Formats: sequence, C-alpha cells, structure tokens
Amino acid sequence: LGARLFRTMDTLTTSVQELKELAATNEGQNVADEDFRKRVESLLDLFYADIGEIRRIELNSLFDLFLLKALYVERRSTSIEAISYLGDLMARHLRVRDIFPIPDLAAHFAQILERMLSEAEGVPRDPQNLFEANRGIGDSTMFLLGVFPATLTRRRDRRTRWNSGTPRFDPSFYQKLGRSHYSQAAGHELAQWTGQDHLLNKLSNHFDVYVAALNEVATTYIHGVDVERVTNLMLDSYNAWRRTRDEQHMEDVRKYAALLAIDPRRAFRRVAGGRRRSLPVLSPTPPGS
Repeated sequence: LGARLFRTMDTLTTSVQELKELAATNEGQNVADEDFRKRVESLLDLFYADIGEIRRIELNSLFDLFLLKALYVERRSTSIEAISYLGDLMARHLRVRDIFPIPDLAAHFAQILERMLSEAEGVPRDPQNLFEANRGIGDSTMFLLGVFPATLTRRRDRRTRWNSGTPRFDPSFYQKLGRSHYSQAAGHELAQWTGQDHLLNKLSNHFDVYVAALNEVATTYIHGVDVERVTNLMLDSYNAWRRTRDEQHMEDVRKYAALLAIDPRRAFRRVAGGRRRSLPVLSPTPPGS
C-alpha cells in the first residue's frame, strides 16, 4: 500500500471513491481499521509524492481524502454522508477563487454571511427561499469557522447590537448560530421532501466536531503543509539520492525543502565542491506511517 504504488491522480480519485463506498455501506458505524488507515495514509503520501509533476484532480476528491483522515480516521465519524457534504461544501466555496479575482477571500465570505444574516432577519419569504437561507447560513458559518475563523473578528464589531462588552471573537456565538440555522433547515418540510433532514440535524448536533475537523484540514493542507509527511518524503528522496546519485531524487529533495521553507544544503550538511561529510544513511519512511 506504499504511496509509490499509486502512480496517477486518476488512481487517487478512484481509490478515494472506493474508500467512501466502503464506508457508505457501513453508514452509522466506523470501519476505519488498520488497513483502511494505511490506505488513507498512502493516498496522502501520493498527494505530495508527485511533487515533480502537475496533475489535475477534482477538488471534491481531494477534500474527501483530507476529511477521511481528519474526521473518519482520527475522530471516528460514523457518517460518510456528512463527510461528502463537507467535502462538497469546501469545494464549492474554495472554487470561487478560480471564478472571481478576490484579493481577500475570507473577507468576501464574511460579507456574504453578514448579508445572509440580515436577509434572514427580514420579512418572511416563500418556503423554498427560507429553507435555502437557513441551510446557506449554516454552510457559510461552518465554512468560515472551519477554514477562515479569524475573519469573523472583523464582522461582529460592525453589528453593534451583538457587541455588549463580550470579546471581539466568541466562537460559541457562531457555533450556536450555525447549529440553529442547520436545525431550522432540518425542520423545514423541504428537508423532509429532499431527504436532507437527518443529515442537517447531524450537522447541527455535531457542529463543533465538524468545525474542528475543517480546522485541521485547513491548517494542514490549505493554509500550510503536512510538515511531518513532507519531511518524511524528503528524507526518503534524500536516501534514494544517496543510494543512486540520481539527480531527480535530489531535485525532489529541493522541492520538498521549498515546501518546508528550509535550505536542503544546511538540512543535510552537504559541503561545496561536490564533497560530502560522512553521514549515516537515514531510514526510509515505512509505507503508510
């Protein structure tokens, strides 16, 4: 199950779908055993292992993989339906970056949330719009708390009636907001007609768990990199270069080092003039670790 067994991003997409189908057949229980975990880890290795090539991959598959790691494996979620919903939520929101040249994407979504809140406090509307408004506010709050939590510090101060001497950023306020609107959406008759009531109730009841998982995904894969994983892959490439002197392996070392913002020459104590000091050969990373 080593990452090198998977050579294309098409394989990654297919493998993620297979894992989701396995979990979906066991909806309501968690089947992330050791084999499942190793498959997830190998696919995450593949995400970074093809650093020398540019490949296309569906955002939904990528976010599904990250959530399988953060939510299904690590937090023992029992709902692949919720993981699919959150993966689609992230893909829909982050795809806006490709459509609109927005300098401050986080502020853009915060403005959307504020506008939706204002609309929700207005006059009653037709049932479909009310259902979509409640679900949309839940989605936007989930996304902002999970991916861009810092941006909400600016928005609350502008709504002065909410600011009564409390701290500028009160996560519990937005958690209650998201829970409430998901719950209202779940209770709407349209949720029952479309079969979304159970899922929306789950998003409401476990809102904080899903936000924490999105926080982990955003910190590790969107705003930053998986430092431990990239470091291990860099060491693997370095060991391969030590054994073969293939310059491609050293090029991979440089690229991984660039992701980590370090100087590979200093990291491996290589000296100028092609000479090198005597270094112990570093052990390769075990597959799936």
